[in-house]
Amino acid sequence: MTTEIANASTFKKFPRRVVSSLGWSRTAPLLLITPVELAESPLIELMESSLASVSSGKLKTKLAEQLESEFIRLSASHPDIATALIALTSASLLPQLEGRLAVANVQAIHTKLIEWSTLESIDPEMEPLVFLLLRLELPLILGIVTRDSNPAELQVLARQIEVFVEQTLDEEGWVENRIVRDFGSLLMSLARCIVTLKAMKIEIGESTVHSVEWMIRNWSRLRQANGALHFSDAIVASTKSVAKLLLRLTADKSDRRLLKSFLKSAPDKNVKTPKMLSDPSGYSDSRKIGVFRSNWSTRSPKLAIAALDTDIILEASEREMLISGKCLPQISRNGKVLRQEAEQFELICWNSDNDVDYLEWELPYSDGVRWQRQFAFDKRNGMLFLADNYLGADPARYDYSCQFPFATGVVAESQADSREIRLSKGKSLALVIPLSMGEWKTDRADDTLTTTETGFEVRQARLGRALNVALAIDLDRRRSSQPVTWRQLTVGEGLKPVPKDVAVAYRFQIGAKQWVAYRSLGVVGNRTFVGKNVFCDFFFGQFLEDGTVNTLVAVE
Repeated sequence: MTTEIANASTFKKFPRRVVSSLGWSRTAPLLLITPVELAESPLIELMESSLASVSSGKLKTKLAEQLESEFIRLSASHPDIATALIALTSASLLPQLEGRLAVANVQAIHTKLIEWSTLESIDPEMEPLVFLLLRLELPLILGIVTRDSNPAELQVLARQIEVFVEQTLDEEGWVENRIVRDFGSLLMSLARCIVTLKAMKIEIGESTVHSVEWMIRNWSRLRQANGALHFSDAIVASTKSVAKLLLRLTADKSDRRLLKSFLKSAPDKNVKTPKMLSDPSGYSDSRKIGVFRSNWSTRSPKLAIAALDTDIILEASEREMLISGKCLPQISRNGKVLRQEAEQFELICWNSDNDVDYLEWELPYSDGVRWQRQFAFDKRNGMLFLADNYLGADPARYDYSCQFPFATGVVAESQADSREIRLSKGKSLALVIPLSMGEWKTDRADDTLTTTETGFEVRQARLGRALNVALAIDLDRRRSSQPVTWRQLTVGEGLKPVPKDVAVAYRFQIGAKQWVAYRSLGVVGNRTFVGKNVFCDFFFGQFLEDGTVNTLVAVE
């Protein structure tokens, strides 16, 4: 922004209204969410100790010298996240540095900050977080702490932030899945910028405010029990402080009620949905990101899904992360490995209501085969039905394998005779049931569910026009130690049984609860199973106490 070089009393301290609006406390707003690669870095401790002087007004000479040393060290390479954070810290402390360092040294720091704030080599598409921090937030801070800065330049910055939001977020507040790991850091930077501009009486466009409100809701959706976000290893210093800052940005009553629940000593323990709050689940087809949640409690079962090009990242958790990582199947047909023939999944169906979340994607493969992956999540019971369906034109042998990586610390317990596995972290937390395999290990030798230290692997082989591989993953820890059983059902049509490459159905039971799932693998027909008549592509339901089936989702 400004090209003036620092002289004595060139800078002024942060206005009190800005410090107050940002909720500056023991933890500086800049460090509320920290990238995991910097979590153990002494740089964070240095910045935290230094930034405390923004509110106190006192910066020790030793800290100023250490900050200058790190600034010089990071100036030697192309700017990255660490560079951006040290730049924002130094810019915020320019008034304090004036009284602790030689004038020439402060001038040098100021000159470098100006250089970084106008650096054209930072690409907003390739490095959106670094761009936001250095090209937008940094000049905003410089414009506030520099005495002779032009207030009109803050108006220009506000318009640039609006453009950045429009280019980075979709209409529902999601970022591209390739940068979803930076979701929390992007939100925090935008929050600091917008709150600061408002404190300086600079208006932000309505569409930008609306997009950021959606982003805030998605932050709540992605939030785990420990405060971290799905798809991200970033460290959250204080969920309460984050919630306080975000409360200044949203007028939505539902989101405000939820954010206020995070301020309690036991975060959102008693928050219920849907009476009080909006849908805890969400999906963006433009970003291919989805979050399924039983409710808004961070302790509830949840599933986060992202399709990065044709890779699928899956994270399943309850109070703790259980499954986390890429889970892309490998498939061969008559011994020939099939290849993907599209760069992105096509959405077949997305639906979310009070009972169930349902998502289905399709991707074309070579040899005219179509792969469809479907997720059906029973919200009230924390039960996930996951299936991979390969649909071909002619009979063939299909060989399938897929690995599901464990989160850190998760171990699997296999059973002696049956195929289900139990996931635990010291105590049993979840169940994995291979529905499309027989319950007993002696049923088919080429159907296996095996475990290693890093995950579990599903292998299955079939002859036919189509292949269905189905899993039930029970994320309710209260059932994880209860007895389990399942059966592949006979599907009938016109009083005759239907081949398994035309339609399949499964009934599975854990403790006293039972579910049923049906999938058509060809032309939809009028079919029956366990007394249930359907004319649809997919059906998922739960047995009631009187023996009838409650429909959770039916896809025609």
